[in-house]
Amino acid sequence: SDTLEAVVAGSVVQLVQLGQRISAQGEESVSRILSDLHETAPEMFCSQAVLEYLVKANRLDSLSKYAQRYAVPYNVTLDGDVTWPLAQGVGLPNDRVATSPFPFL
Repeated sequence: SDTLEAVVAGSVVQLVQLGQRISAQGEESVSRILSDLHETAPEMFCSQAVLEYLVKANRLDSLSKYAQRYAVPYNVTLDGDVTWPLAQGVGLPNDRVATSPFPFL
């Protein structure tokens, strides 16, 4: 009955808590903690029903699409790319044309 967003948010909270618990332990005891964690802290793992719900929700990316999203760089145009340098014919005080980043010096 929860929305997909609520289920995903709850799962992320569980993963963060799991990571915090593991990182709070000493490095030498991580393997022991990982082997016993299912018995000592089962509330930190997503239930089978939650995982099944997430898999069946067709609004989430497949693993290959998720991986592709992070492998391909974004095509981003920054505000500075479209505002500087000023195009020819754009009026500046005294009709100067911007030829440097500091046209008034």
